[in-house]
Amino acid sequence: MKSRSEHPMTRALRARATPLLALLAGLTGSCSTTPLPEIGTEDRANNGVSTMRVTIQGMTNRGLPESPLSFDASHEFTVKVEALGLDGNPVPTFNSTAQIAVTPGVLTTITGPNVSGRLVRLTAGVAEGVVVRFVRAYGETRISAEEQGYDLRTEPGAPACADGIDNDRDGRIDFPADFGCAAPNDDSERGGSYAQGVSAPMFIGTPTIDDIQGSGGTSPLLNERVNVTRGSIVVTRISTSGFWVTDTARVFCPAPGGGMRRCANSLFSFNFRLPEGMRPCDRLARLSGTVQEFVSTTQMAQPSWTIPPEGLFTERSGMCPIPDAVVLRPTAMGEMPSSTPTVEALDMTSMADRLEPLENAVVRLQNVLLSPNVGPERASCDMAMGTCTFAPGRSNCDLRGDRGDGVVNFDDPLEALCSNTCQRTVGCSEWTGWIRFGQMAVDFTQNQPPNVQRFIIAPREAISNFDPLNQPAPGVRATVTGTLKQVGPNYIVEPRCTVDLVFEGRGTVLAPNASCVTPRAIVEESG
Repeated sequence: MKSRSEHPMTRALRARATPLLALLAGLTGSCSTTPLPEIGTEDRANNGVSTMRVTIQGMTNRGLPESPLSFDASHEFTVKVEALGLDGNPVPTFNSTAQIAVTPGVLTTITGPNVSGRLVRLTAGVAEGVVVRFVRAYGETRISAEEQGYDLRTEPGAPACADGIDNDRDGRIDFPADFGCAAPNDDSERGGSYAQGVSAPMFIGTPTIDDIQGSGGTSPLLNERVNVTRGSIVVTRISTSGFWVTDTARVFCPAPGGGMRRCANSLFSFNFRLPEGMRPCDRLARLSGTVQEFVSTTQMAQPSWTIPPEGLFTERSGMCPIPDAVVLRPTAMGEMPSSTPTVEALDMTSMADRLEPLENAVVRLQNVLLSPNVGPERASCDMAMGTCTFAPGRSNCDLRGDRGDGVVNFDDPLEALCSNTCQRTVGCSEWTGWIRFGQMAVDFTQNQPPNVQRFIIAPREAISNFDPLNQPAPGVRATVTGTLKQVGPNYIVEPRCTVDLVFEGRGTVLAPNASCVTPRAIVEESG
């Protein structure tokens, strides 16, 4: 039988590959002569610690998935911490510390024998009676321990990581040069095994929207991935960037010092696009996402959600569950402070406290005047006098250069003076704010007292034909309904659709659950 000759290209490739194969073989042979160290034989594996074990002691109620512990409560568990060797038994020579943590949640205190901060010292590989207290835990929560090689010195004298001696003879001296030193008071230059262990799970209830918003300017659950299943979560608005929800089951909540406060019960979820399959008035059984802060507003990022069949708003659903809008009125206009859910009286000293809980909620400004002094012509400012004048068609504070750059530069004293003056002047709305963001200032009256907060409305997204230069006659009042957000010092009301902006004598002001709402047809429901 005649043998098949090798193709010239194949011979060329084989010739080129031979030196490379020889090199790889040499490398492989050189590696195989040095065996990898066994766990426990290297100095950095602290006394042969392989893993940590955390055991909850006593007959403590850990909750159940179907009957979880309260999210609102402070929780306390007593644990036993053990440093285990490869044989699964406590290492008798281990007399050092482990760091305690709880995930998810906020650790408040650790008490018990040989506890310092978040560290607990083990003796012969064991520490018992460690009392761990924490708050703001949710879902499946566990207590963990990690051996970090941090041998906290409690006796007089310089610790090994601050004595000027290369105790472990690795060529590095003390913290922070020696990588085995966790801190200056670490009494060992040896690195830890970083062995970890976790307890059995504790089942804790999920937070409400009010828990996510918190009572301050920043969410206490910032950057946490949370799951909300409590409350009655109603969709109040959708847009091409996401959706807004309100927990209608909670309007007033217990205040920290006693009494009641308005719940921060609304939230915006940033979805990058129109939420598929969702409409205003729908009820969510679940809302999940990562808590973020963006330009002073708490948001849910990367959201997911569940709308059960009974939560879909259809022609047969009856009344839409969107709550009444909260009417915002300044106390300086004669409105008395109110404890009813639908009126919030504001003054400058309590503005942030009153409006922070209403972030992302549906609110209403009644009988306001849209600023008449707005337009593309440049305002007239006198830097020496510190004054600016505005007029209809003239409120542009982009003052530098022949044509400007379309942006107010607050590092420019003249442009900053112009913008700040317009913001404080009743009847003025700075033009670049409209061009860039579709925003316009409104006032409660032409003689509005100087201590009354000015609001901004942002109608352009929902009302595409709105023209700030083509308003009704001066003095015609409007009612503006929409969701509230804060950007820096400004409070902005964003209408949800065209009928959320009604001029006096030009339409009927509808309840929020009767406007901007389109129920699913029966054929959509079945499809």
